[in-house]
Amino acid sequence: PDDISMMKTLYKTYHLKCWCYKQMFKACKVKDLAFNITSASLVAFGATVGVFLNPIALSVTGLGIILQAFIKKKNYPKRIELCRFAYTNYQKELNALKGYLRGESFDRKILLFELNRLDDLITDISPYIPYKTQVKYYKKFDNSESEKTIDDPYLVPLKPVHLYSEPFEESVCRETVV
Repeated sequence: PDDISMMKTLYKTYHLKCWCYKQMFKACKVKDLAFNITSASLVAFGATVGVFLNPIALSVTGLGIILQAFIKKKNYPKRIELCRFAYTNYQKELNALKGYLRGESFDRKILLFELNRLDDLITDISPYIPYKTQVKYYKKFDNSESEKTIDDPYLVPLKPVHLYSEPFEESVCRETVV
């Protein structure tokens, strides 16, 4: 019973993270495509108009080049890859948690160690989850948590949730894993 409630809590937490990173992945792809098309169109339009109207062409071409610099600074391709990495790894963990809820055997300490390590890795390399994305999640998936409201600034802890009931012994887990 204690393990099942822990698994359900973990599933809710990782479903939130998976869904949010997937939404960020889709949004970054759309922004990258839109900015690239707009920038290329401005440069092409400026080059075409440049034959007839020199000052206007320079300003339009310059705007396209400035937009390219903005795209380079935002580094959308890297963000896309990091969000894809985050949501695919969270999806793998969700699949494993589903299996454990269906009755597969697991070692609690090893599972929590792996989840903690995954959270630390994704926290270090991936962009943070914006508050607006979390609000969208709670509007879409009502988790029937009446004490949480959409206006609550502490809606979701942005740090990984540690569910250890006892102090973590790294040496025990290392011996078991290796």
